[in-house]
Parts: sequence; C-alpha cells; structure tokens
Amino acid sequence: MSEQQDNKPKRIFKLSDDVIVMLRDLIQYSLLLDTNLIDNFRALRLEQVSSLPSIQKITDSEGKEYEIATLVPASEYVEAYNAMVEKLEADLQKMEEKDLTKVASDSEV
Repeated sequence: MSEQQDNKPKRIFKLSDDVIVMLRDLIQYSLLLDTNLIDNFRALRLEQVSSLPSIQKITDSEGKEYEIATLVPASEYVEAYNAMVEKLEADLQKMEEKDLTKVASDSEV
C-alpha cells in the first residue's frame, strides 16, 4: 500500500432517515403480503450525498482520521420504489376487500 493511501482518511457511511424508513416499509410490506424481503433489499440502490457539508471529519483517540458520509436512496431507485409501494398497497387493499367479502358471505349463511 502506498504512503498516500495510508494517509487518506477511512470513509464510514451512515444511512439517512429516508433509507431507514424505506427499510422499515419493505419489512412491513413483506410481512403483510408474504413477499420476498431479500429480493427487495437486493434491489435497493443508494448514493452518497453529493454536497460537501454532508461529509464530516472526525479523529479518534489514537489520532486516526475518519470521514463520515451519508447514504441516501438513489433518485432512480426512488421512482421504482414508489411504484412498488403503490402496487403493494393496491395488493393489500385487494386482500382486505377479499377478506371482507368472505366475512360478509360467511355471515349470511
């Protein structure tokens, strides 16, 4: 490893609140609709916030420097995610309507 690479601060990434909300929603929809959560997680695309203030520099007790950058959902992924959520919500609504229809027909007997 070259000396220049040794002096470069290690970059650490954290998830934005938007990413965390997406993960929570994916888990909930997966449980409600019995869909494959792993495939949804694999499809997730993140990007580093491009504005410089989003990168924080810290130094630990041993004097090592670190950069902390925030990951956000990639804009292309957000569109696909929103379409998927709309479809999942429609599927969930159909399931609820089907259950209500079944309960109504059962009570008529």
